Amino acid sequence: MGSTINWAGNIFSNHSIALSAILTPGDYLLLSEGKVNCVEKVFQYGKSMSWNLNGVTGPSVHAEKFANLWKNRSEGNKINIRKDFIIFSSTNTMFSAVDNLGLSLQKATNFEWPRIRLWASQFAYESTPQLDVNASILMAKSMLNQKNLFLLRKGDKTVGMGGFGRSTLKKSVINMIYISEEYRSKGYGATLSTNLIQQARKNGFSGCIMFSDYLETDNLYRNLGCKEVGRFSEIKFND
Repeated sequence: MGSTINWAGNIFSNHSIALSAILTPGDYLLLSEGKVNCVEKVFQYGKSMSWNLNGVTGPSVHAEKFANLWKNRSEGNKINIRKDFIIFSSTNTMFSAVDNLGLSLQKATNFEWPRIRLWASQFAYESTPQLDVNASILMAKSMLNQKNLFLLRKGDKTVGMGGFGRSTLKKSVINMIYISEEYRSKGYGATLSTNLIQQARKNGFSGCIMFSDYLETDNLYRNLGCKEVGRFSEIKFND
């Protein structure tokens, strides 16, 4: 674990963990769900240890509280660049994927890597704010190597990709949903997502978790019948 994090700690209340935090290799503080009033304890510890943070990420209320404390710790406030996500969970009442569009889901192979690499770059460029391109490519490669990346096919054409970036004990986390530009607005994203949820169940998971930076009411996952389970924020600190 020491090779993947710089520091980890827990705040206890009444002999139970009230909040957990991790300092990542990118010098971001990752906060867990927990008691919001414990965020100040993490802040005080980080200040005493002279942390040099690039940002904070976690449940929106927790991340906001820490960011406000951090930027006001001394004269000359820092500017916050913020990205918000809705966290969705698939439900047992969601409709099953129906192949009425002539689409099929296939496990990606190394043969398709040039296309996958290009799409991972486009995925990063099209995100708002833009994601780190190299990080997106590395994620796609990791998903491919772990056999967790899938391609959406229509006949002999590959029209999109998506897969699983990580998992909890019960649910798999969907990542890298991408439909090639010329095939958008045809319902392919919905078919890709529902097929991935079914694939996760075949893999032994009860369902899926999805993060979406599209915050409007017509969100794809909401329209599919997924349940909103929280809000997540990533706040970058700039001098």
